[in-house]
Amino acid sequence: MKNIILLKMKTNNILSYLSIAVLALFVASCVNDDDYATPSPSGTEDPVLTGQQTSFQAIYSRLAQANADGDATAIIEDDEDLYLVGYVVSSDQSGNFFEELIIQNKTDDSDSMDDPRLG
Repeated sequence: MKNIILLKMKTNNILSYLSIAVLALFVASCVNDDDYATPSPSGTEDPVLTGQQTSFQAIYSRLAQANADGDATAIIEDDEDLYLVGYVVSSDQSGNFFEELIIQNKTDDSDSMDDPRLG
């Protein structure tokens, strides 16, 4: 019986020391500075775009024409070197959209071709 009590006391001592060590680890791992500044984008550069810039309205017109012809999608051939200018409204970075990048055109009140609902 005495051995069981000694074993229990040793176990309690070991658990106490282990708890103190874990607590010390948590306290020591806390961040001591408040330096949450935005990192500078050093080493980044704008991409060089080649080809012809197209508009969301032109892409929408192609889709409308394809739909009028009975097709569900409009096809842009590989030899048509086109690109769109817009801003990203959602991406697959968090995994909520499967292999998609959703962009929207920039709004500009002076040009009706820049309708933000087309993006």
